[in-house]
Amino acid sequence: MNSIHKFVTGGMAALMMSAGAFALNPSGAFAATPEAPPVPGATAVAPDAKDAAGRGLTRLLLREKRALRAQGDRLGRAFEIQTRTQRFIDAQAAAGKDVAPLRTALAAYTVRINQAQVDHDKAKATLAAHAGFSDTGEVTDREAAKQTVKSAGEDLKKAHEHLDGAGKDLAKAIKDWREANGLKPEPKETPVKP
Repeated sequence: MNSIHKFVTGGMAALMMSAGAFALNPSGAFAATPEAPPVPGATAVAPDAKDAAGRGLTRLLLREKRALRAQGDRLGRAFEIQTRTQRFIDAQAAAGKDVAPLRTALAAYTVRINQAQVDHDKAKATLAAHAGFSDTGEVTDREAAKQTVKSAGEDLKKAHEHLDGAGKDLAKAIKDWREANGLKPEPKETPVKP
């Protein structure tokens, strides 16, 4: 089959599907006109726009709850990294290495992940209170719901920035220290092919 034949066949199929969709639901192709003339400078609002905005806020609430759970997992891993790094520093100190730069980097890391935990907890409290939302997640007060989503989103973002920056800074400090002390990074295990 040559490319022109594929193009024509595909185009005809798309045209037939469009015609079939129109035949099944012709009212979806025509937009309803508002009964009152539009106010100059105002945006046109469909009759169900408030319902659509409510569904949008509900989706945002659910998305932020998922992000909160994922961030909680990430915070747990950050505290595990803190513990592993402390063990590494203790082992290197016992071997007689100068670990002052690592201790400084770990202290900065600890401050940042603790701040991330504070911001995460604020977002958690905001989402748990769910002002503007019912217990099922439906919008009851639009302005309060907007503020809930906005406030939780800002706190989640701050926590993310603290976690991200802390991890990158600690990794760079460890890499620089290893290079300065002539230590090679630990080799990653490569899977063995059968």
